[in-house]
Amino acid sequence: MTKDRWEDEDLEAQVRRVVQGVVRLANSDEASRILGVDGTLEDEIEVGFVAEPLQWIANEIASALRQADTEEEEAEEEAEEDAEVSGSASLSTVVALVRLYRVLTGVPLGESELADAVLEYLRDEG
Repeated sequence: MTKDRWEDEDLEAQVRRVVQGVVRLANSDEASRILGVDGTLEDEIEVGFVAEPLQWIANEIASALRQADTEEEEAEEEAEEDAEVSGSASLSTVVALVRLYRVLTGVPLGESELADAVLEYLRDEG
């Protein structure tokens, strides 16, 4: 998912698709129940989330996408070795953060706003 691996159009389409899915899951009580979102953030986030919740969430998603890309490259290179434990946030954590954003700010997090923030993190790295 890094800029080097994807053309800007492909990167943007992929990020928007991921963000759309995360926001839809966050807006679904059934998905939250299935993912076990309640209690997911217990002792997971710091007070800095309150100051910049959008940036926090965007960074988590960007980190997860970079990690997925890294794991894909490693799997291709080292197919027989065991995969290492990912340091990126789980889907339930990201969904819980989006739900917490809504509680904190009083408004739902828009897909476009979040996708733009994630793209900014990914492009700044390149």
